[in-house]
Amino acid sequence: MEATKFMLALAVAFCLMAAASSKPNKRQKIHPISDLTNIKERLYIKWRNYNNTENRCYSATKKSGHGKNFVYTLRLWQFGWEHLTLYDTNLTTVSTVDGQEDNAALYRFGPGYPVVLRELVFANVKKNCFILREELEDKKMGEIFCSQ
Repeated sequence: MEATKFMLALAVAFCLMAAASSKPNKRQKIHPISDLTNIKERLYIKWRNYNNTENRCYSATKKSGHGKNFVYTLRLWQFGWEHLTLYDTNLTTVSTVDGQEDNAALYRFGPGYPVVLRELVFANVKKNCFILREELEDKKMGEIFCSQ
């Protein structure tokens, strides 16, 4: 069983490395953010590839919304806290490519956090596993891996 988990983790790591190292170009597939916003079940944020966050474990559930504007309830565990913190955040979908379908979302992780643009760069065929990319303060790109 442990070998199976390790192989799955290794496969995910290779996919994430490929997505992180790929250079965007005009022919790169645009993933509609509606693939993510159409999900009514809880999404679990499984992994982030940057270490400047104290929020290590969290999930997101769509509370309401349609079109371009949604409200999501984020659940996160903050270091030193005994219980999860719940926070409703407004999410607005946008397009990062002129004339294309919305492929990104603007939202904040919690009170005191800035609104950040996160672009959907990967969605698997089943539409239950996603990778979002955001620009970090040092102009590097960070990625978030989430699934149902």
